[in-house]
Amino acid sequence: MLLKTLHQRASTANFFTDPPYSNVEPMRNKTQLEPNLKFPVMIMKRNLVYLFCTLLATATFIGCDKDDDDQKTEDSFKINGTASGSQEVPAVTTSATGTVTGTYHTENKLLEYTVTWNNLSANPVAMHFHGPAPAGTNAGVMIPITDFAASTTGSKSGTATLTPAQDSALLNGAMYYNVHTSNNPGGELRAQLTATAD
Repeated sequence: MLLKTLHQRASTANFFTDPPYSNVEPMRNKTQLEPNLKFPVMIMKRNLVYLFCTLLATATFIGCDKDDDDQKTEDSFKINGTASGSQEVPAVTTSATGTVTGTYHTENKLLEYTVTWNNLSANPVAMHFHGPAPAGTNAGVMIPITDFAASTTGSKSGTATLTPAQDSALLNGAMYYNVHTSNNPGGELRAQLTATAD
């Protein structure tokens, strides 16, 4: 009798509304169960765009900086001077002429020069760069010029590494080229040097 009664109740019971399952929520559909992935994906895409832009900007900066380094050259100056007897102190009467040309590199203080002399009254006995002295004044020897040709006309090229004092004299127009002869031991030709940024 008891088993018959339980069987009747079981056959008429609502599984989801009668205890003990009346509080269980019905199964949600597939769309409701899937998490919302759109927002995280948008954040990820935004972060990737930001990262790409940052990397691009960094690469551009490095590239420009490298180009600047590649294009950067050491400071250099063109050296020029025109020699005559009238620039000597005191002035000398002579038909001789001469020139000074060259380049001065401030980074390593290297002076590259070529000096010329023409139609001296006698063979040169000495040549120097003198200073510091502006035009119209004399000064002692700063840089000797050696191994020049003992002829009234010629040229000589050479190099010299300047001291800070010589560097200052050259860049401030206080160095001059002087050619000495036996007829004019104090100097027959003089050229005040000018340094022009290259």
